Amino acid sequence: MGLSGKKKLLQLLKIASVTLGVYIIFKYMLPVILPFVLAYALCRFLYPAACLVRRKIKLPVGIAGTLLVTITGALALAVFYAGGSYIFGQIRKLIVHREQYSAAAADIFYSICRVVSNFTGISFENVSDHLGQWLGQMITVIQEHWFEILKDHGFPVIRGIAAFGIVFAVALLAGALLIKNKEDIDRHLKQSEFFWEISEITAKLCKATWCFFRSQCIIITLVAVVCSIGLKLAGSEYAVLTGIVIALLDALPVIGSGTILIPWAIIDIFIGNYKAALILAVVYALCAALREVLEAKLMGNSMGVNEFYMLAATFIGMNLFGLWGIILGPVGLVLILELLRQLKERYKM
Repeated sequence: MGLSGKKKLLQLLKIASVTLGVYIIFKYMLPVILPFVLAYALCRFLYPAACLVRRKIKLPVGIAGTLLVTITGALALAVFYAGGSYIFGQIRKLIVHREQYSAAAADIFYSICRVVSNFTGISFENVSDHLGQWLGQMITVIQEHWFEILKDHGFPVIRGIAAFGIVFAVALLAGALLIKNKEDIDRHLKQSEFFWEISEITAKLCKATWCFFRSQCIIITLVAVVCSIGLKLAGSEYAVLTGIVIALLDALPVIGSGTILIPWAIIDIFIGNYKAALILAVVYALCAALREVLEAKLMGNSMGVNEFYMLAATFIGMNLFGLWGIILGPVGLVLILELLRQLKERYKM
């Protein structure tokens, strides 16, 4: 093997090693160190404000940091509580009026059967009998396996919420302690041989994570607003709740807002509600355009990575880590590129 072949092999080994290392960290170490990662992010965000409070009112930075962390945690809990209360209120309202919506669903079902009958020439009774039998079988299967469905999907969500509460509490405590002892910790870290490399990596990751969250929050908020307004114009009684759900689905690769809006528009066409169908089609087009333009502008450019690579990283991350891969995929890509850059600089030196 020539010198050029050895260099290529070495480069492939470096890429494979760094990628495997990042995967192992995210897969096995991140659940353990997550509270302290969040605490570090809190420290970077709040430490300048704590220093400002110390200069203005001569309050020790530890006390100032504790107050700021407490206020941040209280605001986060207030937002979660308000959002959760609204969503559960909408769900409760939906349950209370379930008979009304069951009748509306039956009207939609018979309208679809009528359209299928007119299109195929099959009698309305045969179409409704066959579709009704199919829906009845599906409902029976769901009723028979509801416990398995709850166990596979509901219980993990409950455990995840409980785990998030523990992580959140530990992160707040660790963040306050980190702000209080930041100067001592920095002094000890500067004695490390890898201080500058670690500083560059953490700075790059913080920037990448902040850009990702900021971009997604902006996009999700705008999509939720557009969907809520459009659904309200289309006559939906739960426009805000549905708009939020569609905006969250829109953040997922492959799924997108069309998962709900397109079938909804088709159903409106079947039942003759052409105005609502047109509104839903326009809403879908606006949502797709918003994400296409803003994601490339806000996330790809800010993180310094091509938007195609960001999409690929998000999709691969979801396959490797589930829903968390939406965040871990792009952040992992930035971490891999930064580690390879540092290895290249060190190899040159």
